[in-house]
Amino acid sequence: MAGCCGGSGCCRWLIFNQFLDDFEDSVDFLSPLALYYIWMYKTRPDIYRQLSFLGLSKGGDFLRTTYATRAQMGHILAALMPENRLIMELCMATGLRVSDVLELRTADLRRRQTVRQKKTGKARRVQWPAALYEQMEQGAGRLWVFESRTDPKRHRTRQAVWKDVKRAERVFKRSGQLSRRQNLGPHTARKFAAVEAYHKGGLPAAQRLLSHSDPLVTRLYALADLEVVP
Repeated sequence: MAGCCGGSGCCRWLIFNQFLDDFEDSVDFLSPLALYYIWMYKTRPDIYRQLSFLGLSKGGDFLRTTYATRAQMGHILAALMPENRLIMELCMATGLRVSDVLELRTADLRRRQTVRQKKTGKARRVQWPAALYEQMEQGAGRLWVFESRTDPKRHRTRQAVWKDVKRAERVFKRSGQLSRRQNLGPHTARKFAAVEAYHKGGLPAAQRLLSHSDPLVTRLYALADLEVVP
């Protein structure tokens, strides 16, 4: 990756950008250590290079959202609340970020529709799987497909999905179905989708699915199943 666009600084930015992407669905829950890493990257990249290796080798890897296998995701999905399960299934099927799924408006809902991705502003044409689309139609609120449980004028929050996933994660870590070093979240579904696309159609297919401009960023997702999580 050293020659991505002229130097190691670019590569560090690609990794850092994915680091931020991992946390987009749980930004309210960033630990002080994670915030320190972000501050250090921006202000003292020379020290960051030294700390990042130390941190990742001594527990800092828990900060990143990790991949889960199909069997593991099956356990997690079975333990989620129905609405959150559907949200995660949509992310797994399409590769969309959870924030984009949560912001779907009932008036715009179609089996095949254009989704404006909040983070990048890119428009993407999506066809929902028939069974999942039927569930979306049946449960859609007046304004939002996934409305808030307390305020129908608002959509469900990313944090609500995150908390439900973490609850299920704790259950299956105790049972041994998940490694204690795995760190699951809504973003795990996007990594799952990338790996599936990569195995079916290679890196170009995964890049199209994720709407990435740079294949090097896609590679971090597409090869997520190779991460060692003993």
